[in-house]
Amino acid sequence: MQSKRLLTEEAVYNMTIFSGIQYVVLTIIAMFLYSGSTHRNMDTVGYVFTENFLSDLGRINTFDGTSNLVCAGIYFWVLLCVGASAILFFTILRYIFRKKSWTKYLSYLMAMTGIFAGVGLVGIGCAPADLIHDIHIFFVYWSFVFLLLSLLLLMICIYGTPGYPKVYGHLLLLTNLILAGYVGLLFYGPNPYTSDDGLMIQVVGQKIIVYLLIISLAIQAIGAKKVWKGMTA
Repeated sequence: MQSKRLLTEEAVYNMTIFSGIQYVVLTIIAMFLYSGSTHRNMDTVGYVFTENFLSDLGRINTFDGTSNLVCAGIYFWVLLCVGASAILFFTILRYIFRKKSWTKYLSYLMAMTGIFAGVGLVGIGCAPADLIHDIHIFFVYWSFVFLLLSLLLLMICIYGTPGYPKVYGHLLLLTNLILAGYVGLLFYGPNPYTSDDGLMIQVVGQKIIVYLLIISLAIQAIGAKKVWKGMTA
């Protein structure tokens, strides 16, 4: 029974790592398949890195009305995988922090916020911006806020757990600072729909933080997998 559980735990960590790699690779492929058009310019050809949001890949139709089903399918798939792996990852991860009572209870809150973040990521993929824009934006805000909370709690748990390599806490500190800045940009930054500069700032900011988060989760999964194997050796 114990060996079966260990295999399950390892599978979750591997799934988180693979989902992160898959997200980066497949979204880049989808960018090459995107036909064109942005929020502010219907005449662009192909995906414009500084003018198209990642969410534009998930639209059923591009802004000029061209079918975008292939890109939308890819975008839905990668968000489904990342969201599902985040839910499982934060659920499993809490078992590492049982040595101290305060980290044990804090890890429950970390798991809860991580699950909410994962649900938000799946929600983004299930709500194409061109069909249900308000719900799409709701899930964007939801996922980033809960990711910030879950990663902040994970960082505290790492620093409070003897034997857990603190380099992973340091990486989370940097990630959380950048994520907090992006959440501020998301809520209080320039409107991407009213100016070209506003669009560029929001688009580039989104890509920096999304890829940073995806890579950060994969790195944390690598670290957690090492720690878990050390605990069960």
